[in-house]
Amino acid sequence: MTNRLSKPSGSLADSLLVTLAAAMILFLRMLYCDGGAIHPEAYSFLRVYTEGRPFWATIYNPAFNDWIMYQPRELSYCFDYLDAQFIAWSIHCGLVHFYSLSCLLFACGTVFLQQYGARKCFPNLDGRIISLISLIYVLFPVTSVTYYRSAKPLTAFFLTASCFLILLLFRRLHDGGRCRLLLLLLFFSLFFLMMADRQGAFFTAVFAALSGLLLMGVSRSGYIRCPGLLLKTALFSWGIVLFGMLYNLILSPYLVYRLNGYVPDFDYQYTGSGDVFQFEGGLEFVFSNLGRFFCGSGGWMGIVAGVLVMGILLAALASRVRRRVGGFGWLADMRLAAPLVFLYSGAALTACANVMAVKCPPILVERDLLNGSYATPMTALMIVFLLIGLNQTFRNRRWRILWTVLLTCSLLCQLEEYCPWGGETPAFLDSTFDTSYGPEVRAMKRLLADPSAEFRTYPLMYRNMLLLRQMRGLPAFEDESRVYYYLRLYRGKRI
Repeated sequence: MTNRLSKPSGSLADSLLVTLAAAMILFLRMLYCDGGAIHPEAYSFLRVYTEGRPFWATIYNPAFNDWIMYQPRELSYCFDYLDAQFIAWSIHCGLVHFYSLSCLLFACGTVFLQQYGARKCFPNLDGRIISLISLIYVLFPVTSVTYYRSAKPLTAFFLTASCFLILLLFRRLHDGGRCRLLLLLLFFSLFFLMMADRQGAFFTAVFAALSGLLLMGVSRSGYIRCPGLLLKTALFSWGIVLFGMLYNLILSPYLVYRLNGYVPDFDYQYTGSGDVFQFEGGLEFVFSNLGRFFCGSGGWMGIVAGVLVMGILLAALASRVRRRVGGFGWLADMRLAAPLVFLYSGAALTACANVMAVKCPPILVERDLLNGSYATPMTALMIVFLLIGLNQTFRNRRWRILWTVLLTCSLLCQLEEYCPWGGETPAFLDSTFDTSYGPEVRAMKRLLADPSAEFRTYPLMYRNMLLLRQMRGLPAFEDESRVYYYLRLYRGKRI
């Protein structure tokens, strides 16, 4: 058994094969959902992205794209725009659905990064256990293909890429090898991570802060043989964060003004310092969503499972730590690096979740679509730490049994959510349609599938009549032109 595990566990072909399996799972989910669902907020997104305004004026329009809550994440708006065009084109062709093409591609891309990155960084880890983790990830409801936002799947993709590039760079720092290509790829990955979403900008800032902490202790470390490369990494990460601040405060507002004639409102970005330390909401969000990955349930069961599994993972990451006598201090023994970075990341995730819970309380509501989408990057980050913990402990027989049982049970729990053994409606489908907006989605599908149908006979759809006309390719009403509707939505703020 030991000899088998010591061999490389896979290759590019293996990674592509698992990615293909993940794509098939997501495709079956799309067929099972019969056209997908749409969040109430997404009605507005579909309309603004398909009403025919110029591309850049549409992208730099937070009054519509973010409900006046200005967040400079225009990269995600670009993919939202493309998704809306894809949905409108499909409806015009007679295929009515609300699936996000970008979410499907980024979910499969994240799986490929998990597979290829893990097999590259951890060649002694069993490839079957790596595949099992990614299959659980695509079965997890946060890996959604429903049209809502591309920001969180986009963030998960670039966050996963950044993590594995950092791991590869870490190995090169130890070996003293050349890292120019890795540095270049990491630069672009962190840059796109920052542009994708506010969570991405937060994670980029967290990495920049970690680089600074490492530089503070590099003089006492006998492990890092190339501190100059670490300095370069810190400098470009600080540069990305600085550019993000300037883009947020100056460049993006200027483009919004030039293209749409108003200055965005910064009120949504103001957060009291005390909100970061209101741990009740943040911890509930973190542990319940991580627990759902392993037990398939949220609420108190998810919280308990999250606490237990995170404790097991921390023990696995710290399993190689031994007390060191002499040397250059604690930084000389980098076996402490994994548990320390895990605790650092956990504190950062909690702070991020605290602010999210304050800004958007619905993320704490069980069965809400927001709950899943907001947790996507956090789940992707947890998987990276899970792979590190597996790599450190999988040679031990007891640990191997524990991980195999835990991940097998997790897979069964996610399969139960995906396709219940009793034949009842799947939980992820039930939580999507068994809500107040479920009838509205079904009515819209019927109306779009039958061009001769009259939407005024459906009271639920009357407020969305303009969207229906746009999806059918009909002209808008005179009193509901985009200029009038846009100015009315933006609270009368005209500049």
